[in-house]
Amino acid sequence: GHGGSQASLYLKENLQKKLKETLEEICEEGLTEATIWNALKITFEKLHLEFKEPESGSTATVAMILQGKLWTANVGDSRTIFVKAENGNFFQLSEDAKPNDSYYQKGMEKRGCKVLLGRVNLNLAVAR
Repeated sequence: GHGGSQASLYLKENLQKKLKETLEEICEEGLTEATIWNALKITFEKLHLEFKEPESGSTATVAMILQGKLWTANVGDSRTIFVKAENGNFFQLSEDAKPNDSYYQKGMEKRGCKVLLGRVNLNLAVAR
């Protein structure tokens, strides 16, 4: 993590449990692409709100198999890569949160931030 190891350790201890709880809460009617996607987003938001150390942060990447499908997600400038062992070809499985991407820029601006020169508030290079 950045600013110390507290956030990374918090994620290590809580991410899996919180994701399972969130999936159970919002997927009572069954797993769909929309509910799984929302569960991932909600889980990251819940963990962010629960973690109370403002000087520490972390990136994260998640990979899980549900109903025979691989799901990946990331926060910050971490990414999930799949590498084929037999030939070394690789595929990026998660999306980078770049401030210049209009989707992420809109989200940052809704939270009161400005995207200038490809950085959030002229500081962060990722749209966390």
